[in-house]
Amino acid sequence: MEPTVTKALGKWQEARDKARDHAVRALCLALPGLARSDRLGVCCPTTLTIDSPDTLARGRVCVDDDGRVSIAFDAVPNAVLTEGIDAVFGAAWGDGPLVGAAPGTYCWDSEEPHTEFTVEVGAGAKPGSLDVGYLPVDWAGEILDALTAARDRQEREAVTG
Repeated sequence: MEPTVTKALGKWQEARDKARDHAVRALCLALPGLARSDRLGVCCPTTLTIDSPDTLARGRVCVDDDGRVSIAFDAVPNAVLTEGIDAVFGAAWGDGPLVGAAPGTYCWDSEEPHTEFTVEVGAGAKPGSLDVGYLPVDWAGEILDALTAARDRQEREAVTG
């Protein structure tokens, strides 16, 4: 390979690594409790995990080499999950808002950015789950931030009654 090509590819790799580091920082700020995993990536080179009883959920957020983000959470309180997703998508979500939806699995395919969303609303006290693949970083950050805001608002409401 020509030295100029090798050098250019090295600069590209450096920029990609920096962009991934910035993405990780943004995602961790959007969802406090989310942190880099010590274990090797499950599906991607960068895996962030959340697994604490005083946080929003249990699961992982992965950032691949192309800057796409996958979210796989379970144990998400249903009220937080549905309020957070509705805050991002509102009536644009599938058949309409999720707040007040019956327990079950709700799926939505987005043409842009070619992503499939799966939200499971648990029955009764059973928490829900969220599974999303290949989101742009800004979409993932918006979803994580909306879930955090929903949890914070509900916790404040519970305290103030």
